[in-house]
Amino acid sequence: MMLAIDTSTAQLGLALADHGALHAWAAAQPSATHAETILPMVEDMLHRTGARTTDLAAIVAASGPGSFTGLRIGVATAKGLALALGIPYVLVPTLDAWGWAWQHDAALVVPLIDARKQRVYTALYRGGMRAGALMDITLAELARQISQEAEVLFVGPDADMAEEWCLERPGWGYAQPDMQRALAALAVLGERKLAAEGPARDDEGPLYLREPDIGTPR
Repeated sequence: MMLAIDTSTAQLGLALADHGALHAWAAAQPSATHAETILPMVEDMLHRTGARTTDLAAIVAASGPGSFTGLRIGVATAKGLALALGIPYVLVPTLDAWGWAWQHDAALVVPLIDARKQRVYTALYRGGMRAGALMDITLAELARQISQEAEVLFVGPDADMAEEWCLERPGWGYAQPDMQRALAALAVLGERKLAAEGPARDDEGPLYLREPDIGTPR
């Protein structure tokens, strides 16, 4: 059984999966930090399903891009649990999970994560496979890049950032965030990566597409 962890955004998502099938999942937008919430949520999910930590064979964490603090917490939790339980862990880009979740859609699938300052973290997917690089891009630049596409489906935590475009363009639409679907995809990609590449490297960490904003000390 695999534990999937996504702390990329304000919403914390967890799942227990086996060969792509979810046994349980949970999502919450904690009033406290992810660090204070994640382990109690894991314990609660194990308790609800009757599973034990010894039933876990591996852990997959969404590596980003996303919230700098959230990603550090998620990756650190995956590493810590894996070390304590003596099991492997892997990291999978957050956008890849959202892209894979809509692999059967015929449209160009474009996950959106709000990167602030009128920018988004995104990538382009066809049939669940990424076409090109992960991007930290302005909304205007993204619109120009995909302007010739007849069918586009925006997905992800902040898909509604494209609502105005979808109202103006026939064939363009956006899906409401579906954490259950994304967690199932994260688990599938985690299982595949573990089988193909083995566990994460010791020096592997969160995937940042930009440097964190650090204020000038007073």
